[in-house]
Amino acid sequence: MNYVEFITGKFTGKTVHIVGSGPSLTGFDYRKLSGRTIIPVNHAYKKVPGYAFKVAIDANFFNREDAEAIGRGLTLSPAHAAKGPGVINFRMASHFSAEPGPVYAYGSSGLATVTIALQGGAERVILWGLDYCFLDGRHHATQGEFKHSQGEGREHIFSAQASKFAVFPAEKILNASQASRITYFQKVTIDEAIKY
Repeated sequence: MNYVEFITGKFTGKTVHIVGSGPSLTGFDYRKLSGRTIIPVNHAYKKVPGYAFKVAIDANFFNREDAEAIGRGLTLSPAHAAKGPGVINFRMASHFSAEPGPVYAYGSSGLATVTIALQGGAERVILWGLDYCFLDGRHHATQGEFKHSQGEGREHIFSAQASKFAVFPAEKILNASQASRITYFQKVTIDEAIKY
């Protein structure tokens, strides 16, 4: 399926909840997100209820960390990361555009997912668990069964990626992670975010 055809108008007028796997969501009852429009990032698809598709841009995610992910529902991914049935490939871009087309990712599945939601016409985007930092010594993508190859000493990478979110329209995005290094959007409590 063609990415542009797939995403055009998909979220017009909707609130899209983008769910990452950061440690700020440890212990969170994901059932609270039931009935909402959800896009999980990388490992988060294992936790969230009823998502339409998931997003991952790293070939290592599929090849080494979670080989079964492609078979679990629809996946949006660049061709270098994943191909085959159930995968919709998109081209990568070095800059953000809200028009459906190449996806701004800059080495981060979170960036790609926000781009995809906005290219789909989302009225509002709420970020969950996109922490881009270590909390209490836990890796940014560590919750229970989640595994991730990057460890301590790589936090500077996540800090640099967090700065790339500044290109998105701040008036459309809320951040439900108080611990997140992404500082460009209004931060809201989980109770406030769950109302959308």
